[in-house]
Amino acid sequence: MSCSSSSDEYHSLSANAQTVRWNRSRNLTNAGVEWRSQDAVRRWRRASLRTSALSITLGLKYANSIIGSLKLLLQD
Repeated sequence: MSCSSSSDEYHSLSANAQTVRWNRSRNLTNAGVEWRSQDAVRRWRRASLRTSALSITLGLKYANSIIGSLKLLLQD
């Protein structure tokens, strides 16, 4: 009986250790997924800001070229 009890206890401890490993692994995986999604959001925001800055810069250059063309037309 004691041998069986010892074996049951061993299997119980082994199963608990495996559960702890699975939970730790799942938590690390969830943390990795969350970190990657946050990183993706940060990259998207940076790209969006860059695109906005580029749009503003190109818009200002275009506006300056139109103003320059109008000045030349008005001088003639």
